[in-house]
Amino acid sequence: MSTFETLDAPASLAAAGPSAWHREPAPIASWRFELPPDCRVELEAFAAEPTADGAPAPRLPATRAWMRALRERVDGGLGLALVEGVPLAGRAEPEQRRLAATVLGQFGRLVPQKLDGTRVYDVRDERPPPGLRVRRSTTNVSQELHTDGGWLHHTPAYIALTCLKQAPSGGISRLSSLAAAHDTMRETCPDLLARLYRPLCWDRQSEHEPEAARFSREPLFFHDTVGVAGRYYDDYVREGQRLAREPLDAMAEDALETLRELVEAERGVATLRLEEGQMLVLDNRRLLHARTGFEDASVTVRRHLLRIWIRDDGAATLEGR
Repeated sequence: MSTFETLDAPASLAAAGPSAWHREPAPIASWRFELPPDCRVELEAFAAEPTADGAPAPRLPATRAWMRALRERVDGGLGLALVEGVPLAGRAEPEQRRLAATVLGQFGRLVPQKLDGTRVYDVRDERPPPGLRVRRSTTNVSQELHTDGGWLHHTPAYIALTCLKQAPSGGISRLSSLAAAHDTMRETCPDLLARLYRPLCWDRQSEHEPEAARFSREPLFFHDTVGVAGRYYDDYVREGQRLAREPLDAMAEDALETLRELVEAERGVATLRLEEGQMLVLDNRRLLHARTGFEDASVTVRRHLLRIWIRDDGAATLEGR
């Protein structure tokens, strides 16, 4: 059996579990976690070591054990964790990148986010020329709720955002449960839910070989080793259908509109302002994230997050095949 399956009778299965929250989740204190002192000591010692290409993976037993326990909390809980206490402050950016990747590498396998192999991706306003169609992660405009890498067959299982610099205004993270929306559709409109278990076209964001198709075909909902899972980015689907020259059928249009209304329902959206040094880890197959627009302090002092994708299934490549 493959890691992912589309289901013949999706309406018979519920996502259930704590990650299927229909209202704003429990107070942040219940999903905020402080890195213990023994892990900080371990990481401080690691950061003091000289870097070398091809060096073996560091042995960080305390950090690994703690991050693996955190993963169990994410999997068995609300699907998210806010991590504090990673010793990033006062370090140069290359050291911060190395530390963030090393810590999150104890949580699971880091995988590429781009065809060129990028594993640590910069989320900041690159000030692209007006009129270009670019990823919103390279601008300061607001984002709609989404999962990362939805066009990929092996969509990332988790994403992590590490805040190096926050904007003085805006840049508020928004979180919503895709799992909860799935279960509501299962109860209220199973025929529309069934349509989302059948493939739709996705814009591949130019992350493919030049001769390859510019779109992929993947269902919004599928089944992974945990249970009901999903991928969602309304804009990428609509652009994918345009690239494929295949207008959305009426049922798909209704299903997407219904899903959008559910995930955007105000009572089910949590908000969070990430502060410098914090890491936000999310179950990327059951939760959605977005951010509000923001204004940087100046041209040189910019909001800056590091994004990392984590996935243990599939190959350690962008596509995972």
